[in-house]
Amino acid sequence: MIINCRYELHEALGRGGMGVVYRATDLLSGHPVALKQVTVPTGLLAFESRGGDADLDFALAQEFKALATIRHPHIISVYDFGFDVQGQPYFTMEYVDGGRPILDAGRDLALEARVGLIIQMLQALVYLHRHGILHRDVKPSNALVLDGQLKLLDFGLSVITSQTMEHLTHTTAGTMAYMAPELFQGAPYSKATDLYAAGVIAFELFTGRFPYEQSNLATMMRDVLGKQVEAASYGVAGELADVLDRLLVKSPGGRYHEAEHVIRDLCAAAGLPLPPETEQIRESFLQAAKFVGREAEMSYLVDLLKAATAGQGSLILISGESGVGKSRLLEELRIWALVEGILVLRGQAVSDGRGYYQLWRDVLRSILLYVQPGQDELALLQPVVPDLARLLNPPTMETDPTGPQRMLALALQAKVDEYIRRHDCERNENGHDLVLLLLLLTSCSLPASRNSLLHR
Repeated sequence: MIINCRYELHEALGRGGMGVVYRATDLLSGHPVALKQVTVPTGLLAFESRGGDADLDFALAQEFKALATIRHPHIISVYDFGFDVQGQPYFTMEYVDGGRPILDAGRDLALEARVGLIIQMLQALVYLHRHGILHRDVKPSNALVLDGQLKLLDFGLSVITSQTMEHLTHTTAGTMAYMAPELFQGAPYSKATDLYAAGVIAFELFTGRFPYEQSNLATMMRDVLGKQVEAASYGVAGELADVLDRLLVKSPGGRYHEAEHVIRDLCAAAGLPLPPETEQIRESFLQAAKFVGREAEMSYLVDLLKAATAGQGSLILISGESGVGKSRLLEELRIWALVEGILVLRGQAVSDGRGYYQLWRDVLRSILLYVQPGQDELALLQPVVPDLARLLNPPTMETDPTGPQRMLALALQAKVDEYIRRHDCERNENGHDLVLLLLLLTSCSLPASRNSLLHR
């Protein structure tokens, strides 16, 4: 099966309350990725950017974009997101080949090393929480360890919790085992619910057993709601038992509320120094920021994009000094186009003598996933797309041969050289106009208002 003509799905890596994670191949790059296909109705999803009156698809795309800005040494990287032909969302992530769930990886380690794995998981939660993102599904299978380094994955989205009991069919038993008691009573997710789940994992890692009876689901839920765990009775000594007990308190008000406080107390209990703040971790906090200050430009570009879908094209130059937000503005426009079902193809060229075909290489490589070229076009495309043979040989796929593909077929029929050398549009033999919409970036300063990036 192929998603969005780009991602070939292989075996399932795991199933959860929201959907299925597959090992997949990115046909554009040829690299392996992990792809999560969300299977529950989007109306049941809870996430930070969703507002009461906000368009659900747009809010969901904004949430995926926020997840894609996350770059932390202990958090899996999100690469891409989109919607399949049924309108269900998916997103792709870094594929950790050979990673083992934290309980398997830590089972035979010394106490100090096990504490180190929990601290890495808590460092990831510190980062997510400071950026306003709740993980919502902390469990052992979402904390993979490879060569002593932990990666937290599958974060940010969940099934709406105000109806948790009504919609338990959307949540697997494996996920339920790490849900805080208040979630079963309709309370919302919070930092404390993430930390409760981390506490259950820490309890298992330090004691070798789950804190509650698991003989059947009803018994487990009874214990989660009513049985207060005392780690000392399971062989955990002193201050370390106190940390675990506080993480597993039934009332969220009695638990830890900040992951960094857990790290502090855990290090003190184990007699370890606080972990150093590495350069990677410092840099990670600088990479995610909210989009502000370009509302007028964004509104203007959205209006032009709407006009382009109705057949009235435009050419817009976006210019300004480095760091003023040109790339971010285009990314926001790409999200809007994605939600509206518009296929966005992106090309980039730099002034280093590579030649003007460079601008079209990535664009044409993407097109080739949608439309097979004719024999007369292969010779034209070969110099521009060096891996042409690989891209023309994907597995059989089912696609929807409608508007966007007809438009892309027209683009394939146009000569690449004429795209670059001529400003007007050629009329093909069927009488269709080929409209080209370019968004160009430049770092030069143009004689225009310093308050605007756009030049018509």
